[in-house]
Amino acid sequence: MWTSTRGPLGASILLAALLLGACVADDGPGIVGNVGGGNGGTSGRDEGTGEAPDPTPTPYVPPVLSKLIIVPESFQLSSDPTASASAKSKALTVLARMNTGQQFPTAVTWQASPAGRVTIGAANLIGVVPNAPGGQVILTASSGSITATASVLVVPRVLTVNRVSLSETAASLYLPAQNGSSLPGFPHQMRLTATVTMSDDSTTQDVTWTSVNQTIAQVDNAGYVVARGVGTTEIVATSAQDAAKTARCVVTVTAKGLVDVELE
Repeated sequence: MWTSTRGPLGASILLAALLLGACVADDGPGIVGNVGGGNGGTSGRDEGTGEAPDPTPTPYVPPVLSKLIIVPESFQLSSDPTASASAKSKALTVLARMNTGQQFPTAVTWQASPAGRVTIGAANLIGVVPNAPGGQVILTASSGSITATASVLVVPRVLTVNRVSLSETAASLYLPAQNGSSLPGFPHQMRLTATVTMSDDSTTQDVTWTSVNQTIAQVDNAGYVVARGVGTTEIVATSAQDAAKTARCVVTVTAKGLVDVELE
């Protein structure tokens, strides 16, 4: 059914439609923002240019060293001069970590404690002093007030005993006179010397001394042998490092009176 817009009611409807159309065509803020569902004057854009304002700039933070990192932090080296080069030295890497999260290799100053066991060369090359005693050495890297540590275990040279030899393998002694003295040509004591030959052909005299029968002959820690009774015994020198390596001297003790009888 067609309805006429004439009359007071129709005029009111027509006026409302005209007003609504005028609002839609308006580019300014106000009702149009509400009608269109937008933010209107609160869109966050500059009212003069219509552009969004610049964000707040991030303040500049200068890079500062916060930590040193040593790679590796622990390792071992051999002080055996005959060991391979890789067993006697190690190149370390030192990284600088900044407060910005970046890290990169850096130069540092070094200290070693105790001193005298390792050497520190160019490019952070750690070496070991030949025949240095075994034990742990602490390495400290420094850059200003920032430090880091690493530990190196020095493994000493391990030598084995090849053999033990004596200055005499057989000896004759005689019982002393009643006053304890020896007659010319009839000694009642002597000294043995021991030589311990190591795997590198070096030698020591580090042995312990024993007598198989102390009633016949006794021996002290210096290798001095003294006759105590008639008979035969063995004086034994044992390597202090390897008890399986020994040397022996057969000692025969004779009474002076028996020698005189035999000579007659």
